Amino acid sequence: MERRCNARFDLVLPALVVFNRDDRTIESGLVEVSTRNISAAGAYFQSNCQPAAGARFEAEVIVAGQNNHLFPARALESRHIRIEGRVVRSEA
Repeated sequence: MERRCNARFDLVLPALVVFNRDDRTIESGLVEVSTRNISAAGAYFQSNCQPAAGARFEAEVIVAGQNNHLFPARALESRHIRIEGRVVRSEA
């Protein structure tokens, strides 16, 4: 039975993440990841590292610019979306 209340969208976007647990950084520097799907309430990230469930994180998802015929001055600008949250589960 599906328990999610928000629609999920299959989007593969690059992101930079710093994972924290109990106010200690467990990954040095930024970790490059990508989203697999995203919603208003959460995101599924794919990564080479495996953070522990409960680990806090800060992420910056990068949405690449596209041709925008209505606003040509903003045509190819990328947008960075900042996210803070915690790892709900981690898969090997």
